[in-house]
Amino acid sequence: MTQTDLRQLTFRPGTLTDLPAIMAIIQGAQGVMAAQGIPQWQAGYPDQAVLTADLTQQAVWLAVTATGEIALTMTLLPGPDPNYQKIAGDWLTTGTDYLVIHRIAVSQQVAHHGIAAASFTFARKLAQQRGLVSLRIDTHAKNQAMRHLIAKMGYQACGQVWMADGAPRLAYELVLPAANPALDQGA
Repeated sequence: MTQTDLRQLTFRPGTLTDLPAIMAIIQGAQGVMAAQGIPQWQAGYPDQAVLTADLTQQAVWLAVTATGEIALTMTLLPGPDPNYQKIAGDWLTTGTDYLVIHRIAVSQQVAHHGIAAASFTFARKLAQQRGLVSLRIDTHAKNQAMRHLIAKMGYQACGQVWMADGAPRLAYELVLPAANPALDQGA
């Protein structure tokens, strides 16, 4: 995939029929993280049950290439996120008018071509269309690639949060500009 192909990337909601492809992408990401010594996603999470629940909630979004290949999966959930209620640090905004990016993974066949960055842009536009004030995301401290992307996309470090199993994650937030109809047209 080239940068030219990136312009042909589309985003669509995931369906239960996409679950095998989503699981394959997640398993590929788990393998990459394991090889890099990142303990994130190494204890059977996210599993088919978690992703089925995401799909049932219509929270999964897929990046699809011009040839129909699923290139990326991500879960976009509205706040409040129970894992974000307690933070060692401070969120940039208060309230629950935010969108959370969870379970984002790129197919290894098309990795390193800007697809993850394109998905962050898509999530920002979707949050703006919904009138939300910010986007939040978390990642493992050892996940340097995701930390780099999060910073590149303009998110600010806010502190540390803990997952339901007690695992710590670095937390980030991007405050969105006020609603702008011109931005909505490009989504």
